[in-house]
Amino acid sequence: MTLELKINDNIPNFSLPLSDDTLFNSEELKKKLYIIYFYPKDNTPGCTNEAKDFSSLKKNFDKIDAEVIGVSKDSIKKT
Repeated sequence: MTLELKINDNIPNFSLPLSDDTLFNSEELKKKLYIIYFYPKDNTPGCTNEAKDFSSLKKNFDKIDAEVIGVSKDSIKKT
């Protein structure tokens, strides 16, 4: 299923598995600020550099109490 969202659309409720074996529920998005970025595949040079860029800004995100979440289409299982 593909859902196209436009600016100012409300997101549907969802939950996704996280790499630490917990679930992320979209209701969490109402509780604090999140920066969500999407990348196509784990362990590739471009995606690794993108993650490093976000990591280098962690202190800035901490100042505004924002959490960063990276999302890919990869399996949640470690290979």
